[in-house]
Amino acid sequence: MTRSKDATPEALPELPAQDHLRFGRRLVRRRGALGWSQRELSRRTSLPSSRLSRLERGKAKPRLDELLRLRAVLGGTLDELVFEPASPSAEGIGQVLRDLERCATAEDVALLCKLVHLIALGLRCAPGGVGGMHVD
Repeated sequence: MTRSKDATPEALPELPAQDHLRFGRRLVRRRGALGWSQRELSRRTSLPSSRLSRLERGKAKPRLDELLRLRAVLGGTLDELVFEPASPSAEGIGQVLRDLERCATAEDVALLCKLVHLIALGLRCAPGGVGGMHVD
């Protein structure tokens, strides 16, 4: 049986090298958060250390079987491992605040609004911790 020209799937575009680098950085962060060396991750996933090194440096494209092994060992979802986590939208944050207004005290809502404002500005707590932070 022959296929018509219309039935032939078109080639998928190549992913930019940047995507492979981002995946590699996420892999390194996840492994580091668990306190594991490449050798330990290799042992747990049965993937060669050399292959993990290439993946972490963005020099190799991950195969589906590798992604599934990595996800099983590192936890989370495949989506979280492959893609950047979505940033919360202003609309989503607004909805959370509206929900809180219905069930929290006015003082709680005011404090949460200040906290959201500080987070939006990218401020961090002082080295002394939360106790050293002043919110006016």
